[in-house]
Amino acid sequence: MSIELIYTSFPKGLKPGSSGFCTVAATGGISRVMVTKLEMLSGYEFPFHLSDPKAASSPVNWSHTTLKFAGENRHILSRIAFAGADYSGRSNKIAHHFLLRAEEKALEGPAEMLCRMKAAGLFALKWDTPPAELPEKHLF
Repeated sequence: MSIELIYTSFPKGLKPGSSGFCTVAATGGISRVMVTKLEMLSGYEFPFHLSDPKAASSPVNWSHTTLKFAGENRHILSRIAFAGADYSGRSNKIAHHFLLRAEEKALEGPAEMLCRMKAAGLFALKWDTPPAELPEKHLF
């Protein structure tokens, strides 16, 4: 089963006392170490100023990363992109990560899996609801 984490700018994060760029949703039971590592993968360089008409066409960063967690190689499939203005009027991004076990990786490889996940609408494009704990899910 996969573990998810969504990171964006929001007035209140999932962790008590957090706000601004923070985790707003994550699978229940995710370790603090995993949260920290996934947050560190959430960087995005804004190519255009928020007021630039081209801002909405900013590129999406798709990635596959492998990291070792608790002695086990894990695959991380991510979408990081421009997400309009945040609650304070500044440029916002949204990073959505799926942490998979080795046996969950599709035989076709990570690029095919990202395409299938995109087609299935599994990646959040924006976040505008209260912080939430997400259930574990089977991707395919």
